[in-house]
Amino acid sequence: DMREWIVEAEKLGELRVVKGASWEKDIGLAAEVVQHDEGAPCIVFDDVPAEVVNLRVLGEIEGVGLQLSSMERGAETAQPTGERPAYSARDGEMIAFAVYDRETLGPGMRLKGPAIIEEVTSTTIIDRDGTVEVDEFGSLVIDLGTV
Repeated sequence: DMREWIVEAEKLGELRVVKGASWEKDIGLAAEVVQHDEGAPCIVFDDVPAEVVNLRVLGEIEGVGLQLSSMERGAETAQPTGERPAYSARDGEMIAFAVYDRETLGPGMRLKGPAIIEEVTSTTIIDRDGTVEVDEFGSLVIDLGTV
């Protein structure tokens, strides 16, 4: 368990906690510096400011209907572009995640986690037990599975 490992690193005096670092600048620079030093401590970044990059808003104007056009259905099974390790909150460790290109996912496609869906403006992470289905409008419908 990663939490137990962090507790042990702290007992050994090998843990440094950095609060309020910027994910845009500070974290990458610090990681670059310590990765080349075998004697470097474990660094935990805490209280990192978050940025909301996408919100879904549903609105309705009374008396005016909005008609969206459905997209053409394609294959039902999505094909991954590769695989890479990522942290699974369900398992509490790094595991292999299938990687998908969002542009290749069309209506009717389904995939199971663990999966990473990459696109230019965002990355969607689906942990083990989660599923994704692309609806008729191209939106990702995510089921987290058992929480």
